[in-house]
Amino acid sequence: MESVKQIVDGTRTLISPPDVWFRFNEAVNTPSSTIQDISEIVKTDPSLVANVLKVVNSPYYGIRSKVDTISRAISIIGLDDLYNIITTVVAVNSFSKIATHLVKPATFWRHSFCTAILAKKIAGLCNVLHTERLYVVGLLHDIGSLILYSTFPEESEEIIKIADGDEEVHYRTEKEKLGFTHADIGAELLKQWGLPDVLTETIKQHHEPCANEDVVLDAAIIHLANTLSNSYILGTYLEKIPGKSNTPDERIWDYIKLDDNQKQTIYDGLDEELSDAIAILIPYNL
Repeated sequence: MESVKQIVDGTRTLISPPDVWFRFNEAVNTPSSTIQDISEIVKTDPSLVANVLKVVNSPYYGIRSKVDTISRAISIIGLDDLYNIITTVVAVNSFSKIATHLVKPATFWRHSFCTAILAKKIAGLCNVLHTERLYVVGLLHDIGSLILYSTFPEESEEIIKIADGDEEVHYRTEKEKLGFTHADIGAELLKQWGLPDVLTETIKQHHEPCANEDVVLDAAIIHLANTLSNSYILGTYLEKIPGKSNTPDERIWDYIKLDDNQKQTIYDGLDEELSDAIAILIPYNL
């Protein structure tokens, strides 16, 4: 069996992000970069600019006057939100190129967006700073699954049948039959994309949030968001009836320390937010 790195390397030509992504990511993570520097990088890709401005001018942001430049977009929504939007656009466009009969693309992305929305909401309730990073991790947490479905279709089909809609069983069966999981693959891929270590480690540990104390809170939030998404009929990862282990672990609730009132607000507005995200960011042909 190939190593995780070899598997990811083998997909590079198919799903490598555009060059503008690497330059944008480097600039965002360089303290001396200015808004103008970042704007000039994004402007080199007209398709990316069009997608970003489409999102910024959508009802989601509710901006009254039309935003027609990237620099103005940054001044209104901030660099964190711009990073969120561009990462989303690039990921959806890049991974939509992977063909697999094992999952409907629309189902995969609906689960991903549902997890992202819930992760950001939970992080806000926990008073976590920079909740946008949890949105990005939630969106990308299952990216490795698409690679496994494409690279190991027969093994993946067997794993899906064994799991029968239970993602925790799915994860454990991957580890047993393949020796690695979609979380390992996703973390390695996004490491090669240049995402910060804290994000890639969170993705790697989202099924085992207590594996590394350095990211335990972020991983616990993603674990909970993923579980709640699978417990929500519109957010299930394979359109299966949620299984028993899709019920949130009380230990995670205790660790995150949300009170009963906060727990009851987690799903508030989710239908509308999910519909908006899908309408704005998912290609119509999925």
